[in-house]
Amino acid sequence: MAQLSALLFDLDGTLVNTEWPNALAYTEAIRAFGGEIDPTIVRTQAVGLHWTQFLPKLLVIAGLEIDPQLVANRKRELYANYLNNLELNYALLDLIKVLREHVKIGLVTTASRQAVEAIDKVSGLFTLFNCVITGDDVAKAKPAPEAYQLAASKLGLSPSECLIFEDSSSGVASAEAFGAQTLKVLFAWK
Repeated sequence: MAQLSALLFDLDGTLVNTEWPNALAYTEAIRAFGGEIDPTIVRTQAVGLHWTQFLPKLLVIAGLEIDPQLVANRKRELYANYLNNLELNYALLDLIKVLREHVKIGLVTTASRQAVEAIDKVSGLFTLFNCVITGDDVAKAKPAPEAYQLAASKLGLSPSECLIFEDSSSGVASAEAFGAQTLKVLFAWK
């Protein structure tokens, strides 16, 4: 077994709770195109998934027949407006601060670079990471292992040298397909 050289962290649901900011931004974006949907439905359908995986279904529920990309683009424009009450997982952030002197730390998320930058603007988290991989950096979102493969490549590491922290089933599947040891984060958000 190789020596542990990196900790790789998912963002949404693992390090930060973005369920409500995402749900509210998608709800407003859908409304901008004449659709109506309860943000609670958006929240439950979107957890752990890339917009390409859940947004088509939400548009059917909302009674819209439009290109999901249009709604996703509008959501990106609105997202930062909903980050004022972002919840952070301080336990994992403290772990990162202690261990970053000893191992490389990476952020691997399905979120867009624009969303990641909006979160960074309000949290200042990303100074903690040696590399940041977003959904914009890969062709296939989680559960495909591509994002973790790219992070390991940028850090010059093999899967056996990485420990991954994930919260969703698609994220865990991605980490396992990559071949790294994985810890599923079960955090009680407010």
